[in-house]
Amino acid sequence: MKYKKMLLINVTPPTLRGLFPDNGLALLASCLNEKNIDLEIIDYCSLENMKLFFSNNLKENLEKIIEDISSRIEKENIFHIGSKLFINGFSESIYVMERLKQNFGNRITAIGGGPQVDYFWNLFDSEGLFYEEGRKSGAFDNLVINEGEITLPALVKSKKEDWNKIPNLIYKENGKIVRTLTKRVEDLNSLPFPSYDSENYPSIKEDKKIKFINTRLNWGCFFAKCKFCFHPVKSGYGFKEKTTERIIEEIKYISRKVNTTAFRLGASSVSTSINDLAKKLIEANLNIKYSMFGNISLADKYDFKLLKESGCLSIFYGAESGNQKELDLYDKRIKVNQIEEAVKKTEENKIRAMLSFIYLGNEKAGEETLNLILRSKPSAISILPLAIMPHTPFAYEVPSNIYLGENYFKDFMRQRVNLTKPKDEWWNLDCEINGKNSRQLVRESMLIEHEAEAEGIPCRITDETFVLSHYSDKTAVEIRNLEAEFKPNGNYSELIDEIRKINRKMSI
Repeated sequence: MKYKKMLLINVTPPTLRGLFPDNGLALLASCLNEKNIDLEIIDYCSLENMKLFFSNNLKENLEKIIEDISSRIEKENIFHIGSKLFINGFSESIYVMERLKQNFGNRITAIGGGPQVDYFWNLFDSEGLFYEEGRKSGAFDNLVINEGEITLPALVKSKKEDWNKIPNLIYKENGKIVRTLTKRVEDLNSLPFPSYDSENYPSIKEDKKIKFINTRLNWGCFFAKCKFCFHPVKSGYGFKEKTTERIIEEIKYISRKVNTTAFRLGASSVSTSINDLAKKLIEANLNIKYSMFGNISLADKYDFKLLKESGCLSIFYGAESGNQKELDLYDKRIKVNQIEEAVKKTEENKIRAMLSFIYLGNEKAGEETLNLILRSKPSAISILPLAIMPHTPFAYEVPSNIYLGENYFKDFMRQRVNLTKPKDEWWNLDCEINGKNSRQLVRESMLIEHEAEAEGIPCRITDETFVLSHYSDKTAVEIRNLEAEFKPNGNYSELIDEIRKINRKMSI
């Protein structure tokens, strides 16, 4: 028996990174297909919707999205709508789902998932986001937390009275929040390949997305110690990774389906098995180009020459600070000289090193961080004030030199983040670190950026930006600056032309 079609929707205003196809949605699609559940991913975060989101009439345009989804519900007899919730577009997604529930009530089951659920699920009830028929308000019947690959197929096939038997589910019953048992995927090789078929994911066609694919190598972290990090909460404190043979087959499959040679080897913590993967990429003659997550602790064990030969263009490192006391505060378990050495080895092999840092408002530590940057000369940096994530060690035991406002986490839930735009355009949280408020922290961290840029080290560039630049005649800085056109009356035609060119060059 084939179950009724469901919709997975993404209502997020486009950013450069947001224009990459969503690996999580594609994996959910294949898991649903495995259980004979028909579905479609409606990804509104696409080039064709630039004018829709970047408009002075956003609410009116969101009503057009609601009308589109409502029409599909009626015509295709859909009963389940899943919305992926990101820190960008959270308010837009909530508005759309609330309106759909107003229109259809219990005719549809509205499901929320994604990063915002993982981070902020315990705030959804107090914010009135669970649907309650009596007051005809709220957006979601239930939330899928952690690993939806297990949960979503079971949920679509279940009756409401059986929700308590489904793992990783949060819902409201008789006025109380119910959270079911946590269950994780034990063998990553058992998962199907993500589905980028145009039948499931129609936005892949016709240059509506940038054909740059995030391929996840592992889940969890074998260090799982950093006090600011959410990865262990999201993916578990155990470390699991796919075999290199499985990853090679997955890349081959996706490359053919999407017609691309551009990848990010995504992970929470890349192990030394990356050397074996690089060797097998070369043997398979795939000729892909990729960026990856690197780990300072393991950098002395990476074979950078092999990585470069296999197609690695850039590596992201979480350096965090040039001050040893701050590294120890974070429980980072690295030394400052290890950061410098990792950058040196990476850049010597003509791989771009991108470093991210956290700023705590300590001017001496900030100066040491700047000195580290100028000594090591990475290809790019990013520096942000510390943002304490829910459910992390820092959230459970806030350091004495940090003050969080009463509504800090509620405000954070609705904070917009865009790493390629200047922080003073979007960073605004009610907090103090070392006696400095958010505005002061932003200003001081931007001064470090300005001094780095004066020495030829660009900021607000991600490891993926270097891959996009490889397929373009633009520098990484020029690619970053395309983000400036993501606004009302932006130069969308130039942006669309550039992405079309990049997509053509990414083709096999």
